[in-house]
Amino acid sequence: MKINYPHYVAQVDEADCGVASLAMILRNFGSVYPIAKLRDLARTTKQGTTALGLVKAAKHLGLDVIPIQADISLFDDPEITYPLIAHVIKDDLLHYCVVFKANQDYIYVADPDPATKVQKMTRDEFDRLWSGVCLLFSPAKGYTPQKEPLAGLTTMFQQLTNYKKDISGIVIAAMLITFISIVGSYYLQLIIDRFIPSKNINGLTILAGSLLVVYVFNSLFNYLRDVLLTRLDQKLTSQISLRYIHHVYRLPMRFFSTRKTGEITSRFNDINKIIDALSSTIISMFLDVGVMVIIGIVLSLYDRSLFLTTISTIPIYVIIIYAFNKRFVKLDQEQMESNAQLSSAIIEDLKGVETLKVLQLENIRYKNVEKQFADFLRKNLTYVKTKSFQDAIKMWIQYGLVTIILFQGAVLVIQGRLSIGTLMAFNALLAFFISPLQNIINLQPKLQEAKVANNRLNEVLQVDTEKSDTNSQDQTDLIGPINIQHVDYSYEYSRPILQDINLQIGCNDKLAIVGLSGSGKSTLAKLLVGFYLPTQGQIEFNQHKTTEINLCDIRQYVHYLPQSPQLFSGTIKDNLLMGLDREVSVEEIDNACKLALIYNDIQEMPLKYETKLDEEATVLSGGQKQRLTIARALLTSARVLIFDESTSSLDPITEKRIVENLLSIEDRTMIFIAHRLSIAKKVNRVVVMRDGKIIEQGTHQELLNHHQEYYNLWNA
Repeated sequence: MKINYPHYVAQVDEADCGVASLAMILRNFGSVYPIAKLRDLARTTKQGTTALGLVKAAKHLGLDVIPIQADISLFDDPEITYPLIAHVIKDDLLHYCVVFKANQDYIYVADPDPATKVQKMTRDEFDRLWSGVCLLFSPAKGYTPQKEPLAGLTTMFQQLTNYKKDISGIVIAAMLITFISIVGSYYLQLIIDRFIPSKNINGLTILAGSLLVVYVFNSLFNYLRDVLLTRLDQKLTSQISLRYIHHVYRLPMRFFSTRKTGEITSRFNDINKIIDALSSTIISMFLDVGVMVIIGIVLSLYDRSLFLTTISTIPIYVIIIYAFNKRFVKLDQEQMESNAQLSSAIIEDLKGVETLKVLQLENIRYKNVEKQFADFLRKNLTYVKTKSFQDAIKMWIQYGLVTIILFQGAVLVIQGRLSIGTLMAFNALLAFFISPLQNIINLQPKLQEAKVANNRLNEVLQVDTEKSDTNSQDQTDLIGPINIQHVDYSYEYSRPILQDINLQIGCNDKLAIVGLSGSGKSTLAKLLVGFYLPTQGQIEFNQHKTTEINLCDIRQYVHYLPQSPQLFSGTIKDNLLMGLDREVSVEEIDNACKLALIYNDIQEMPLKYETKLDEEATVLSGGQKQRLTIARALLTSARVLIFDESTSSLDPITEKRIVENLLSIEDRTMIFIAHRLSIAKKVNRVVVMRDGKIIEQGTHQELLNHHQEYYNLWNA
């Protein structure tokens, strides 16, 4: 017997099982939230969601939560309230599911994995998977159900109102084609019933010639319809794809750090499914329905009994659609998720191809991709087999209908109640009735695909973009000290990265932040440039809180250079001027390149600043890339420059000269995130971090005299 759970929510990506389970709990208590919001509240990462993250998110939304460690006897306790979230180990991976009912024999489970969905398990089966951890929920005092709007597929259809002219042109062309088809069927009836019996060759010649002219117009209308449909497809694709890309570009860094690249890019395939469904729906709503009505009227005028036989098949088609409906939803979800995982694996391997070759992992990684590709093909084949089986049933009904119509019509001809020409004309027009009917029926799998694809797309579109709607700040207002006050930050609730950071950086100060790997140096730098927001505390630029400053202004004032330099396709000059909002003279470009010690390297190239770079800038060495990005930073108007290991690929002599050049610039604040303490020796002040805390600060000599952490790092 099939089991249903009315509050079921499927996970969208592989790391979403925890928040999808929480979404089911919330729906049980009358609240509806998008998974994207729950991911943010629970601080879900690429690895998934912690139990503490689920507890914090649930409490934030007004639920009381009791986490417990128990055994299978828990489900004998009559005081236990359902539903609850259980932590299980599924396929050697940590996983969450919802238990919504239990009795002496079975545990009833709603698994966010769409491949499993809702099932009942024996107690032994569940006990083998269950870690013993579960979360019990109840509404807190004063809890009020909240329902945030979820953008469904209907919102996409509303966009079609923007293309009234295109749709009108398509409809008119299609109606004219339908009219010509009706004329053609009438021509067939006249030949059989009039011209052949009367042997009227002249009339037949005139009629045939007229019909040839009409078919010229028919071909023209077909051409116009196809062109208009293609143009409409392109407009819809541009609108939805560009909207998605624009939204992704404006998302905060936290979004990218908690999702795999393949999961983001796989949404482009989802867009194609949505466009296909929108186009098919347009055709069916405005063309197929209209054609069916017109052809239906003509068929009923030919013979009512044959027409009644024809429309009697419609309920059969409806039953077939309903029977396959839920199956298609499950298969679509599985297929899209598998494709996202495959894309992520390939992108990951291509990014790390050098390491892959050094470690001789080609065969191992290939086998991993092969396994995931086989999984995708298997799920795709299951979908195709299901769809083909449905299509085979529909085809059998179609052929059966034609056979029955011919049999019934032949009986009517024998009885003298119908002419042979009318039967042939009816049979010819029957194809024009069945074809749009089939198109309408075939919308079902396309709409199911589009519904799943739209849900996946909205899980990105519903993520809040970086807020840049605050009033623009004059850059001169930000010039002054930078104050970091009691700042904490963590990617997950259980793993604090920064703890109670207090630091003041003077205007035009030269500062080095040092410490062991993982001490939080880079995270602190990224907070300064607005990539992440502190979970507690605040950062001020000249007494202006960063939460009150437009992010664009912060990033114009603070320029961050990561350890891995990023250059883009184009010329060296294009890369140097990238992001600048002012005119830059050749002298300024030369001076910046000279300070970064890249000027001579560029001048030795045949095309100099016009040298073309590919996406990885393979014509440049790692050190040249770093020096080029340093020159680009110097060309910006930023008053604060943060160098996060930005000279790590340089030899000590070149690094020493560049650092000295940078320190000679008096009107800019310089912050160096460094492992090499040779840089720390040259700056005004050194800040030492360990385990996300500032443990000491001072000049190089002062810290050596303290004989603490910095002293140990210097003498290591």
